Amino acid sequence: MTARTRSRTGAPRPATVTEAFRAATQVADAVLFEGYVLYPYRASARKNQLRWQFGVLMPPGYGAGTGEHSASRTECLLDPRDGATVHVRVRFLQAQRRDVEARDAVGFQPVPVLSLSDREVVAWDEGVVHEEEVDVDLARVLAHGSEHVLTVPAGRDTEDVLDDGDVVGRLVRRREELRARLSLSAERLEGPYGVVRLRLDLANLTAYRPSRGSDVDRADALRHALVAAHLLVGLGDAAFLSLLEPPEWARPAVEGCVNEHTWPVLVGAGDRHDVVLSS
Repeated sequence: MTARTRSRTGAPRPATVTEAFRAATQVADAVLFEGYVLYPYRASARKNQLRWQFGVLMPPGYGAGTGEHSASRTECLLDPRDGATVHVRVRFLQAQRRDVEARDAVGFQPVPVLSLSDREVVAWDEGVVHEEEVDVDLARVLAHGSEHVLTVPAGRDTEDVLDDGDVVGRLVRRREELRARLSLSAERLEGPYGVVRLRLDLANLTAYRPSRGSDVDRADALRHALVAAHLLVGLGDAAFLSLLEPPEWARPAVEGCVNEHTWPVLVGAGDRHDVVLSS
């Protein structure tokens, strides 16, 4: 599993949030990345021929009427103090096509299967983990919002395949460029408690045209998608209100939250209210 992480400096990240993010990441990897990164099965097995995944944000040009979406929205409530900070980790997979080539007298030629002395190597779709860190003062989000564009470059890598010490082929891995946007906004709700509604919008902005003429092909579009996209959101000097079990006075505010294609839940020990996983 390959991880590529970029940080956007801003408000200092509390050590407690960093620790909670680490634990939540392990849960997310096991539940959301299974099937791409935690791939324990044979690619040739029938049950692995159809790839399914939670949290896919397709490119906006994928096509109307497909029933799939290119953006998600998370809304949650928090009880802030002066100097409160918001810390976000955006995580998703970039689909990566792994093709197989056999070596011959001329060079390398594409093949469906490369048979070795102890196994067979076949073409497969893999996933590359990407993470983006955003740290910002809540006061800034309340006043002006905060917008962050994520760009993941295209790539091509090769890896030699050895059999009894000889190079008999190679793996060619190809990735398409991805572009996305994370937008944060917040508003202080009316009432005596000073509750703030925090909104996080994640959108796939990747330009996409079907590679097979005018036909819309989902497997092709997935190479331009944010696969298993989810957010970890942490707070400094503030606490989340549970959307599942809110205090009675906060129920009207909870009912006003709009979550589209995702849902935020508190993570960590029962007395922790500073980190949610939205997936």
